[in-house]
Amino acid sequence: MIYKTAVLVEFEHIVNKNQSYSVQAGFVSIGLGSFLDSDSIHVLNFTKNSGYSITADYRFYLKKESKDGAPHGVYIGPYAAYVHSTSESNLVIGKNPNSMTTQIEVVSVGVELGYQFLLGKRWTLDFILIGPSLTNYRASMHLAFPIDPAHQGPVYQKVLEAVANRFPVVGSLINGQTAEFKGSFDNWNAGFRYSVHLGFRL
Repeated sequence: MIYKTAVLVEFEHIVNKNQSYSVQAGFVSIGLGSFLDSDSIHVLNFTKNSGYSITADYRFYLKKESKDGAPHGVYIGPYAAYVHSTSESNLVIGKNPNSMTTQIEVVSVGVELGYQFLLGKRWTLDFILIGPSLTNYRASMHLAFPIDPAHQGPVYQKVLEAVANRFPVVGSLINGQTAEFKGSFDNWNAGFRYSVHLGFRL
């Protein structure tokens, strides 16, 4: 997943020597504007581009690889994540002004493999290296004013292509479906999580 902006905070709580759980939450936005312009569709501006993300995981630090115990060393465990993003844009379709609201939702459940370094007594560097998941991708688009059906399909298709650019796996899901796309998309498929976190121990 590629965010336009992201401000995320994570809290990890040690359950025992070799287990912990973490919760990550914050504000995100998924930029679509740079992909929307075409000969007949022009984005004037975005009046809203916001969203949020929540992720939780449970970590099992491997004893043989983590002699110091949590939160140091190799860990594996399950995770669940939810992302919601909303954008509102002013468009010109053909020669007519219009506006569109786009909502994107992503729900993931998976497993992860990571490694967390201790940098001195307080600082940590956390790498989530592998995080395959089963993920539900949803996208919906709503125009404020009705338009010529001949233009409606291309408008929705451009937004759908933009979603596919931000979520590459969506590209394979929508292959061959754009001609029938009516403004919404809902499908389950594979997903992936990876990240790097800098932390401070209290």
